[in-house]
Amino acid sequence: MNKQKKWIIYGATGETGRRIVEQAIKRGHRPLIAGRSENKLAILGDKHGLQWKVLKLDKPQELLDCLRHYDLIINAANPFSITRKALLEAALKSNTHYLDIANDVNSMQNVKSFDEEALQKKLCVMSGAGFGTMASGSLLKHLHQQMPTATKADIIMNIQTSVLSTGALVSAIQEFDQVGTVIKQGQHHSLAKQNIVNSKLVDSETVTLVAAPMGDLQAAYQSTAIPNINLHLVLGMPYGLANVMIGYAGLISKIKQSILEKCFSLLLPIVNKLQRKNAQKIQSKISIELTDENGNRLMGHLITGEGYDFSVQASVLAVEEVLNRSIIGAQLPGQAFETDLVLQIDGVHLRVHQQIDDVSFSTEMRTANA
Repeated sequence: MNKQKKWIIYGATGETGRRIVEQAIKRGHRPLIAGRSENKLAILGDKHGLQWKVLKLDKPQELLDCLRHYDLIINAANPFSITRKALLEAALKSNTHYLDIANDVNSMQNVKSFDEEALQKKLCVMSGAGFGTMASGSLLKHLHQQMPTATKADIIMNIQTSVLSTGALVSAIQEFDQVGTVIKQGQHHSLAKQNIVNSKLVDSETVTLVAAPMGDLQAAYQSTAIPNINLHLVLGMPYGLANVMIGYAGLISKIKQSILEKCFSLLLPIVNKLQRKNAQKIQSKISIELTDENGNRLMGHLITGEGYDFSVQASVLAVEEVLNRSIIGAQLPGQAFETDLVLQIDGVHLRVHQQIDDVSFSTEMRTANA
């Protein structure tokens, strides 16, 4: 891409942010790294020889003065419900493209409201430029192009990572009160409690599934208008324990952020040490099945490897696409990008299987850099 383009990684010292920095450097970029912690930014900047800047979200003029010198900012700082508002407002005022890696329902819904202003200013405003919506959106787009008459989509997400992030976990827990949400006839619909958690045979293994309020659900509907969409997340816990947790979902979601962060800061170093031992064996997978009114089915599987590896490669590719192709307007990955984009990511496999009139056959298998 045109290396004269200048961009910023905000939240650069977080788990995902640090990895985005490394991936950007690997692809020849020299972004400005920014965030709220001077000490952490200085250490990271010195390590990679990058310029860094402390940007306080409660100082809008400082944000504006900085962003007006850059073409794009990507926000990797949780919680996005807090960081997005100030950064996006400054980006629009300074004529700077805005991307974030959020994966929550509110982010996907919120992005639509900026379409008119973004189009007028020839800017891109995008949520979901990381794992989740980049993966599910790409696979769904590929399948929907083959079955545009689909009336139902069933999405199963098995996300595996070598580490767990405090920010991502806090954001997920704060949305527990929306667990059990699906899209039915184009509207959000809450499942009965007994239907939220399921036990199902997936790839010859019995797994626990929960109807999760992830951004992929809303993004799938906004990108395709398929009227009925279910999204289930594979949980690494027994069915009984998952059922108990869901029973207290409303209470869990109200735990203060500061308390959650303190608990995770104590527990995650131990958990992550164990996780890293199995990093080479980790495989994430997105499975989607489309069904039309005649009962015909189209199934696709996107195998993506370790979740963070996919996410950081996808986010940098998204930055390059926005800057190279001048993508404008309020966008979600499934709207802005073709499936071929994620097939540039190391180790990604796409498999598609079709069943029409009770006859099953494989239609495609594509692999990139595997």
